[in-house]
Amino acid sequence: MPLLAHVIALRPTPAQVTLFLKAAGCARLAYHWGLAQWNREYQAGGKPNWMALQKAFVARIDADVPFMREVPSSAYAQPFRHLHQAFQRFFAGNARTPRFKAKHRDQPSFKAGKVRCGDQHIILPVIGAVRSTEAPRWAGRVVSSTVRADADRWIITILCEVAEEEAQPPPSPPTTAGIGIDLGLRTFASCSDGRQFQAPRPLRCHAKRQRRPSRRLSRRQAGSRRRQKARRRVARLHRRIRTIRSAFLHPLATSLARDSHVLVIEDLHISGMLANHHLARAISDAGWYEFRRQLTYKCARYGRTLLAAHTFYPTSKLCCQCGNHNPALTLADTVYECTVCGNRMDRDINAARNLSPLARRGIDARGERTALASAGCLPVLPARRSVNPGARTRVTNDLAELSVGSRD
Repeated sequence: MPLLAHVIALRPTPAQVTLFLKAAGCARLAYHWGLAQWNREYQAGGKPNWMALQKAFVARIDADVPFMREVPSSAYAQPFRHLHQAFQRFFAGNARTPRFKAKHRDQPSFKAGKVRCGDQHIILPVIGAVRSTEAPRWAGRVVSSTVRADADRWIITILCEVAEEEAQPPPSPPTTAGIGIDLGLRTFASCSDGRQFQAPRPLRCHAKRQRRPSRRLSRRQAGSRRRQKARRRVARLHRRIRTIRSAFLHPLATSLARDSHVLVIEDLHISGMLANHHLARAISDAGWYEFRRQLTYKCARYGRTLLAAHTFYPTSKLCCQCGNHNPALTLADTVYECTVCGNRMDRDINAARNLSPLARRGIDARGERTALASAGCLPVLPARRSVNPGARTRVTNDLAELSVGSRD
């Protein structure tokens, strides 16, 4: 059965906040103990096992750390599974070596286990009933729950197992068969039907407001109460920035996923683009990766198909009418002017219209057939880190021919 998560804000009492902090401290202590034992066994030539470490730690609780019985058992049991997953990501080359957590740097969080939900409260194991701002949207078996701090607020994420018909509602008839979406900085998203969406850019708008609180934070003495107060003020400002960005991305991704049967976006190498220090802040403020992540799971939920054009597909440098390739186009050019057919239009609209024919043919930008039955699945495109100039020219010519033939 599918799993859906619901994020709910909590309204704990001061005594419950103390228990939350104690549970987060117990989780951090268990993680540190497991990491130290893991490193010790690994250096001795052994093969650590997270389940064995968990059993050894739980057996020593009553004798060494009896205060852990005051918090939910999942708070000090789940960190060992998290440690195992962290080492798996490290050995796969997707993350760095797991390290010890700092009390005043990392975000307090802990696993609350299986909770019971009401209309205005959530019952946590050991802690009891905690007031909440709303009830969960989905009625199903609670698989897990995580409580974490967000600036001066506490939030719980409840993972529920719901029925198929509730997780994937009946899709509404789309208004368009296929649409191309081009992401940019001047205009966040441009669609092949002419629609354009401007991002709020909350980080840029709040840049001046966060300068003075950041300076005050840097001047406070480490470990002082004034430093904690300054940290909370900066954290509240960053939470506001995240909220504004999320309030823009979620409705946009939902409306695009509902309106079209097939959506085509570019497979942008965002991590590589962030290496450009001139554009890194603007790209991060726009939230391209988060938009693609939301569009992926929303298309899967509404029964749509999401395709990703190849990274080297020259959407901006091709004319959407005649297929002419203009290699001299730069980032400063906001209008595409074709020297062959005389087409003159917005650069982003032209790029989006070069993507829409791929949706009608059901292929990706390399010409490979994509199964439209697998709704919401992005085609697996191999990473191409280095391409010699001759090969890049051949790929560009092939893509230009494909773009022209897709309009037939």
